[in-house]
This record gives sequence, structure tokens and C-alpha cells, in this order.
Amino acid sequence: GIVHLIFTRNNRDVYHTQSADEGVTWGPPVNISGSVDGHREPPGFIGTGHAGGVQLSRTGRLLVPMHGPCHAIYSDDGGQTWAKARGAMSNGGECQMVEIRDGLLVVTGRNSKKIGYQQIAFSTDDGMTWSESEPNHDLPSPIDGVESSILVHPNGKLYHSGPNSFLLRTDMVLKVSHDDGKSWQPFR
Repeated sequence: GIVHLIFTRNNRDVYHTQSADEGVTWGPPVNISGSVDGHREPPGFIGTGHAGGVQLSRTGRLLVPMHGPCHAIYSDDGGQTWAKARGAMSNGGECQMVEIRDGLLVVTGRNSKKIGYQQIAFSTDDGMTWSESEPNHDLPSPIDGVESSILVHPNGKLYHSGPNSFLLRTDMVLKVSHDDGKSWQPFR
């Protein structure tokens, strides 16, 4: 029943606020930069992902993707305190994550090279560490990359939307994975 919001100011300070009435009113924002690697010296970029975070089904952990580079922040006490997870999630940027099932998370990240593929990594320890991210050759990414979307359906399948092009942000497609994100086929 609580909506949590993580946001940044000037891509340097990280804040948390929450609403108990579906977003009608919000609590005062709390600066959590000191515990999640904000206030970088020398100044660096930290941003929230364009997608939302997840609440893990087994532990209740709140897990939020950040970028600059891709990593996660988490709370194990309902948003009262926040920390940065130990490892990077992806070599890419603008990460999105989903919990495929209890004990298995997948993250996709924007390709950060001229031409390439979406980056994919997995976690089996509630997002504390991630496998080495690798380009998934079923998910092309245009020049300089693009944010894409990933979600898990109640049927257990993963769905991914993004351009199916190496050059431009064109030919938007929906792809489906039947094997936890290892391979992807066009959705028909």
C-alpha cells in the first residue's frame, strides 16, 4: 500500500519519498546520497532508471536500478534506510530489472557503444551481486544505444520491447523469452 519514489536532483543528489495514499500526498523528500553513492567527488553522474524498481517476493527487499554506471540501491526496512548493492549490474546504461521468479532477477542495459546489443545480467542473491553482463545477440541496439523495456508476465514469460535495428530507433518490436532471458524471439 506504499508507493516509494527515488529521484535525483542535478544528477548528483539522490532522494527518497513515499506516499501512503496512492500518490495523492507525499512525505518530505529525504536525501539518501551519503548511503547510495551520491555527492560524488569529483562530481559524477548518478541517475534513476527510467523504469521502476521492484519489491522482491520472498524478502520484501526494495531494489531500484540507477545508472552512471548501472547499479542498484536497496532497502530491507521498507524504505527507512538505503544502501548501494556491491556489484555493478550491467556494462550498459538505463537499466531495467525484473524478478523472473523467487530467487532470480534479470536486468537489461542500454548498449553504450556505437553499434551493438542490449546488455543482460542475472542475480540469484536478491540483487546484491550480478553476473557479468553480456550483449544478447537477439536484442540489437541502434547507434549509441536506446532504453528498452522488459517485464515479466504472470504466465512466467519475459517480454522485451525496443528497436530491432542497429542504425536508428526504428522498427519497434516486442520479443518474448521462454528461457528466463537467455534467448528472445519475435512475439506473434
